[in-house]
Amino acid sequence: FRNVPRPFFQYRNGSITKIGNRVVAQPIYGFNLSQKLISVDSEFRVEKIHVELGLAVTFVLIIVLTGILVASLHVLNSVYGDYKTIKASSSRLNHFAYIGCYSVLFALLLYTVVETIDLGSVNPTVTSVLCNALPWFTSIGFSLIFGTVMLKTLRIYIIFTKMKRMQRVNYTYLKDPVMSAFIVSLLVIDILFCTLWCSVDPLKYGSETRINVEDATQEVEEFCTSDFYTLWIGLIALYEGTLIAFAVFLAILSQKVHMKEFHTNHVITLAYLFFFVAGIGTAVLFITTFLNVNVNVSYTVLCLTVTSLVYLCWFFLFLPPIFPLLKEKFYRHEA
Repeated sequence: FRNVPRPFFQYRNGSITKIGNRVVAQPIYGFNLSQKLISVDSEFRVEKIHVELGLAVTFVLIIVLTGILVASLHVLNSVYGDYKTIKASSSRLNHFAYIGCYSVLFALLLYTVVETIDLGSVNPTVTSVLCNALPWFTSIGFSLIFGTVMLKTLRIYIIFTKMKRMQRVNYTYLKDPVMSAFIVSLLVIDILFCTLWCSVDPLKYGSETRINVEDATQEVEEFCTSDFYTLWIGLIALYEGTLIAFAVFLAILSQKVHMKEFHTNHVITLAYLFFFVAGIGTAVLFITTFLNVNVNVSYTVLCLTVTSLVYLCWFFLFLPPIFPLLKEKFYRHEA
């Protein structure tokens, strides 16, 4: 069925996948060549599948609200960076996590646009920009978030190991500038990876048409894809998963550490929750993709997973060092 003109495709609930200029037909099992040829373009009613507008608006409001909450704590982290609890929690490192949260939230907004508009009618240049921006913001955002959690857990582990062995702790290598250099190195890896992906196998407009003879309809689902899309996504998942898995490994080794000034309990708990939420969300997304469920379901799962990770950062990484400041300001105002 490859390279056959579209009007002469015939199916009984088969599918057409179009990537760029390539059209790939996937008929169902048991297709009978003696069946009557049906002109898809002339006899079938076209129904384009998009995320429901009400659902998209709901999650856009949630994303914007989440961004405002993150930004409010970011302002306090910047203004009161010398406050004892904020300074002890590595306020400079926290900036990377804040930027990572903004990045993944913006990626969600871009994904919402892609899933709600008619990509086929949009200027190809605009479609290309939208599609290729997604891996940049997503990959860089998660690397900044997971990298910050991993390095904070690593610092806890190093301090705990040295103290347990009665050895002197060299804090030179644990200061924020050195730790920031490690995060920048992770950022460089992401930039190189995304540059390679968008140069060798850029994302472009793709569509899949599902034919239903009984209902005389063809459902067209539009999306961003590339020739080796699954491979690239798998590499990103492996890279990000390695970062958070290493953080969990260090958290297990450091779970008996209780250092209030470094908020060790919150960082260790965050590493566990990150691993759990990201793992469950990724697994559900792969299942929904494999089962080809309704696009609204996969969109909801993705949005809930990403916003949950950001809220975990808000509660366990951003809020604990700032809460004593807010408490002090509140009591001072009451007095």
